[in-house]
Amino acid sequence: MGVVGMFDMDDRRKRSGDPTATDGQRALIRAARRHAERLLLLGRVVLVVEALVRILWPVAALATGYAALALFGILAALPSPIVWLSFHAILAFALWRLWRGRQLLRLPAREQAARRVERAAGLAHRPIMTLFDRPAGSGFDPALWRAHLLRAARDVLHAPARRVRPRFALAGADPHGLRQLVVLLLFAGLWLAGSHAGELLGPVVPPEWRREPARVALEAMLVPPAYTGQPARALHTGPLAGTLDTRLADLPEGTRLVLRLVGGHAAPRLRLPDGRRLRLDRQAASVFTAQTSLVQDGTLLLDQGRRRRFEIALELRRDMAPEIALAAPPKGNDQGILEISVRGRDDYGIVSAAVRLFEKGRKDAPFATLPLRFSGEGGRDETIRHFLDLAADIHAGEEVDADLVAEDAAGHRTQGRRFALKLPERRFHHPVARAIARLRLSLLRHHEQAPIIAAGLDALARRPGDFDHRLDVYSALRAAVWRLRFMHRPRETIGSAAALLWETALALEDDGLSLAMKDLRDAFEAMDSALAGEGDPAKAAAALEKALAGFMQGLAMRQLRETAQVPLADLAGLLDTQGAMDARDVRGIAEEIAAMMRAGRKDEARALLAKLRRMMEQAAAHPLNAEDLQRMAAAARAGRSLNRLKRAQEDLRDRTARGALLQGLLKDAGTSLDFTPAAGEQKSLEERLTKILEALKTAKLPPPPGLAVARKAMGDARRTLESRAPASAIVHQGEAIEGLARAIEDLRGRQGSGLSLSGAVMPPMNDPMGRRVPGLGVKDLALPKNGARAVEQLVNEVRRRLSDPNLGEEERAYLKSLLTPY
Repeated sequence: MGVVGMFDMDDRRKRSGDPTATDGQRALIRAARRHAERLLLLGRVVLVVEALVRILWPVAALATGYAALALFGILAALPSPIVWLSFHAILAFALWRLWRGRQLLRLPAREQAARRVERAAGLAHRPIMTLFDRPAGSGFDPALWRAHLLRAARDVLHAPARRVRPRFALAGADPHGLRQLVVLLLFAGLWLAGSHAGELLGPVVPPEWRREPARVALEAMLVPPAYTGQPARALHTGPLAGTLDTRLADLPEGTRLVLRLVGGHAAPRLRLPDGRRLRLDRQAASVFTAQTSLVQDGTLLLDQGRRRRFEIALELRRDMAPEIALAAPPKGNDQGILEISVRGRDDYGIVSAAVRLFEKGRKDAPFATLPLRFSGEGGRDETIRHFLDLAADIHAGEEVDADLVAEDAAGHRTQGRRFALKLPERRFHHPVARAIARLRLSLLRHHEQAPIIAAGLDALARRPGDFDHRLDVYSALRAAVWRLRFMHRPRETIGSAAALLWETALALEDDGLSLAMKDLRDAFEAMDSALAGEGDPAKAAAALEKALAGFMQGLAMRQLRETAQVPLADLAGLLDTQGAMDARDVRGIAEEIAAMMRAGRKDEARALLAKLRRMMEQAAAHPLNAEDLQRMAAAARAGRSLNRLKRAQEDLRDRTARGALLQGLLKDAGTSLDFTPAAGEQKSLEERLTKILEALKTAKLPPPPGLAVARKAMGDARRTLESRAPASAIVHQGEAIEGLARAIEDLRGRQGSGLSLSGAVMPPMNDPMGRRVPGLGVKDLALPKNGARAVEQLVNEVRRRLSDPNLGEEERAYLKSLLTPY
């Protein structure tokens, strides 16, 4: 008996039947065939699973180990590129194994599935194939075949499907049991991770393989460069759903963009307008941060996976290069001080500037670079005036080339056009100081003449009477001679000898005032550095106070020599000068600067320091001489005379006002008052003013503009008094008083335009009410003119009330006491 193929067995069975079989036997066979079909499907599935396991078990082992590493926190510590490479390596290995085992992945045939099920269920004689088989030919016994089918049907129906399980048989492929090791690591990692297992397994799959959420939290801040002085502002803070699409204009170049994104899986990528791509750093599982500078216009994009978080159009405001030029031609004085006025401009302020000096016709490195200091406030033109001490330079008195350079906080540098400049040369009036300065200059320019110069210095030292037998000068000259005669290191010795000679010449010429100014300049530089955070503020402030004291002492000595040519009467008048600045006021400014630094008010301290420096430089560059002192004395005398004249005019106006009131009361009685004495008194005041004007002319002082107004008003008041019109006279007298007050204020300003006699104790500066002005006691910090005008109006009101004839004696005495200072 042959066997019919299983693929066409059903058709043949349907076409043929067993007429001798009962209905129960047919139902049993049909049920067995249906159960066999299910077993065949299960067998096919088992065969496919077994094939997949044999192909992919190495991949599964690698993936399990990979997950175990994640649970132990190792993947989170590795760089993102290594994690990405590891994942894709496992994926590529899985694809390679599938391609290599593609023959094993074919769908199993029915015969293979039947044999797999029969072996697993322990069925003998292939009952499943029997159910779908029929005898070949016609010579067979139907009853015998029916009995065979019934027995096969019963076997199949009793076959347990649960016994049809995959059998992997990996022992031969993995003889060392590595698969058990990775599983053990996986469970150990799960036990250690605990509730954080999900968070630790997050990096296992690269973010680009996961779907990003539509809603995240975004914090984006724009921080302009510190030198712009602009505050930071928020671009976006809070939840972000969808894409942020906005436009930013007028942002300073170099603004920093600070980003913090919370949410999502993939590290966001920021694409900058200049083409650069920046990946945000992962701070936690879903927290990403980054910051970058914006230096180019364009579009700013932030993408996370396949989602775009924002798209921003940028328009930056470019930082302009600084501008610097001369505001006026440089000029020098006899002290060797170069006064240079420079105009500078920058949109955010010039942080450093300098004037560079070159030898005539040479374009190489400058032989001197002298710093210039701007306030650093941008957006406006600023003109500064600097006093540069070049008297000790070897090129003093020569023609040189110079240019100006400036740099802003953004690093933009500007170089101005070159200009010709003649460096000032210090002129010495003392013959020995002049000789020492000439020998020093020859030593610096001609080193080979050191022996000859030593002989000249020796000759000067042998005549101590020429320098008043000053021991310091003699010692310095002898020290210089010995250094030049026995020098071992010529360059260093010549430099030290030249410095010693220069200090000696200055000490002989002005008693060390120039040296004190040099120390003061160094103290100012140290104070500037301390304000910029590059030094100890307390030490810098102490050094500044010490240098100021030394300079003021030197200035006092010089001014005292000049006072020998001023008459004692004039000198006494100078001691009453108000509004000028004395040593006590200078110390007050230094203490105020130190207090501002301690309080953190660095900008105010820097401004006050610059103001003090300009005043000291002005005092050093233009010291007062005898002629200046005489003019100051003349101005002081004129001021005192004008004060007395103003009080006399005010008293006459008060009496004229009372007379006018009395004339009004007597008018009805037909009686009139005689104002001829008042007119004569007014003429006398006019003559006193004329004498004051002549004194100012003699002293070569221009008269204040207010005196012309006062003189004309006095003449008008005299004429109206002669015509018995006291009401009109009061108006003219008031104009005369106002003119005198303006003239007094002008003269007071001239007296207070510089430093006073530093050795004298000056009276405190008073306000219009006679009180000490709070602050520093200098003219520039006096009450404003409108404040003084308000006080003047108050004084006039008091005088008007005094003119009331019905005023009581007690009240009149009180009002007069208020006017005592005036």
